[in-house]
Parts: sequence; structure tokens; C-alpha cells
Amino acid sequence: MAWVAPAAFTTGEVVTAAKLNQNINSNTLALQATGARVITLETTASTSYVDLTTTGPSVTVTTPSTALVFIGAQMSNTAAGQCYAALDISGATTVAAADDFAIISDEQTTTAEVFNMGKAFRITGLTPGSNTFKMKYHVQTGTGSFSRREIIVIAA
Repeated sequence: MAWVAPAAFTTGEVVTAAKLNQNINSNTLALQATGARVITLETTASTSYVDLTTTGPSVTVTTPSTALVFIGAQMSNTAAGQCYAALDISGATTVAAADDFAIISDEQTTTAEVFNMGKAFRITGLTPGSNTFKMKYHVQTGTGSFSRREIIVIAA
């Protein structure tokens, strides 16, 4: 459900179940978080954004023009390079995965380093409707390992 502007009640007005449902229930449901998680460790050597063997994680949410999106992953690399996990949006809105909406690991100095990264993004300018939010991945160099990947979306 999408957020609706709460009604302004007047003195003496009879408050009906329909008005309460719209103003309280609908807005409470609209603020609920939707999320998905992929635990499996998977790799890529791609230097452009791609899906991993297990795509995503992804969620489909009916949004207004704004959403709050949290993404996180555990990342490591076989080389002294960075790992990237970004947000890709499809459906009513199309936004290709790019570094603007990405978590980026520090450049590794050894292949044993593992980074737990997470970030929240306030996404504006969405076309209201059904939007799918999915994570995609790439590396600067080497082979990146990605696990414990998670996405949470709140229609705002």
C-alpha cells in the first residue's frame, strides 16, 4: 500500500471505520519494510555490474516517488582491488546499477581481508507503482567474493 496524506478531522465529525482504516491502517502498512537476503558466497571477476549465480537479493514494492533502501554485503577480493555492490531498479522506474547507489569495499592490501559493508539510500524521483529493487556486483580487479547480501526497502 502507498502512503496517503492523513485527513484533517473537524470538531464534531463522525469518524468512520473507512476513514480510520485509510489514515491509520493504510499508512502503517505503507511504512513496513520489505526485505530479502542471500547468504551463499558467490564470486565474480566482472568489471561491470552483473548478477551473481544466485540473483539479487531483490524485492518488489509498490512505492510512491520516494523509497528508503538499505543494502549490505560481506565482500572480499583475490587481488588488491575494490568490490562493489549496487542497487538496480526496474519496473515503473528504471535505474541501472551504478556507483552512485553502491557500497564499495576499501582497496584490499591482502587477499585475506573481508569487509562487512552497508549503507542506506533515500531514492527520490521514482515513478509511483510497482518497482523491483535488486543488488548487482562488480570488482575493480581480481575476483570478488560476496556473501550475506541483504536488501531492505521502505516505501516512503
